Amino acid sequence: VSTARTFAQTSRLAVAATWWGATRAAVEQARREGSPADLVIIRADRTPPDWYAAPWLYYMEKYQGFPATVAARPPIPADHTLAVVYVTPRAVAGFLAAHPGSPVVFLLEYDVPGATFPRSVHDESLRTLRRYGYCSAQEIPLRYTGALTIVRRTGC
Repeated sequence: VSTARTFAQTSRLAVAATWWGATRAAVEQARREGSPADLVIIRADRTPPDWYAAPWLYYMEKYQGFPATVAARPPIPADHTLAVVYVTPRAVAGFLAAHPGSPVVFLLEYDVPGATFPRSVHDESLRTLRRYGYCSAQEIPLRYTGALTIVRRTGC
């Protein structure tokens, strides 16, 4: 009986939404639409922010479960990925300068469910990227994760 209950609980958890569980979906989106010339900025309001880049990098570089059309697309390199607490000019200037002309930034902003993540922090991220010639193109909400915003150099 105990084994059956444990198996039932495990089965329910396997399909339950988990914190940051949509990171795989965000990477899949970036692999579908992106190229190795693109950039990734991960904003996590916890320290160290680099820890929050690990799931992204795992799915971008190592994960083998994507559909064949996604798996065939080249990944965005790890050195094109930056993790920060806030997307401010001070935090991203050197990174953006090291990759001049990158056409797209995939901005993944993590938000713990139930947190009081102010919209103003997201707006600050977009204002900062606009200073460097990137304009918001598409925001994709990610359940129990946050949002992926795709900003492009075109259309500003």
